[in-house]
Formats: sequence, structure tokens, C-alpha cells
Amino acid sequence: MNLPLVAGCCVDFAFLCDTAEAGECGKLRATGIGVDTFEAPVFPATLSLLFVARLSALEGAAALALRVIDADGAVVACLPLRNTAQPPPEGRAAKTPLMARLFVPVERPGDFRLDISVDHRTVHSIPFWVV
Repeated sequence: MNLPLVAGCCVDFAFLCDTAEAGECGKLRATGIGVDTFEAPVFPATLSLLFVARLSALEGAAALALRVIDADGAVVACLPLRNTAQPPPEGRAAKTPLMARLFVPVERPGDFRLDISVDHRTVHSIPFWVV
């Protein structure tokens, strides 16, 4: 499902997973796609989250960032990302793959969300829970 973004840009897909690697010709291999519940043996804890996404039609430089927001609305982790614009094949939309590991400090169990922002606007959110 493509979600419309800034100036025609779309999120082709976005998810948390256990493992991921980029392959040839833009292929992606991932396991544990769609994980949304993380267990912490004790609190406070630090979670390791692996995030994967692909944006389409992001044809110029843009400020990209991942932010983890807790149930109180506080930003508990932020990771700016680089967008290296590459010219697309003729007649096709530019594709921007994103893959990042975030280390998230968690004080207590609860609801969280991972926000993806383009040019300081949230364009997609992924909810998750810590128990």
C-alpha cells in the first residue's frame, strides 16, 4: 500500500523486524516482519529495534528522521537519516531504501510508536508495545 507523502512521495512499505539485509537489484531479505511486541526482562531497559522502509518519488535531498514516542508523547529516541538522492531509471520513480537500528531507552512497559518524518513532517507511524 502506498501512502502519499510530501510532494508526491510515498511510503511503499515500512516495518520493524528481527533481521534484514539488502540484496542485489533492490531486493530485501527480512525475518520477523511485523514484530510489534518487545519483552524487557527488567526496567529500565534498552531495546534494539530494526526498522526497514522504502520511499518512492523522493527525488531530492530531504531531512529524514526516525523518532520513538512513548505513551506520554515524549520523544525517547531520535535518529536523523541521510537521504542520498539517486537518479531513477528513465520513466520510473526514485526509490529510497531505509534501514536503521535504533537503541531505545525504555523506563517502563507501555505503548510506543516509531514515527518516520520527511522534512520535519510525520509521514508514517508504526505502533509497538513493550512488556
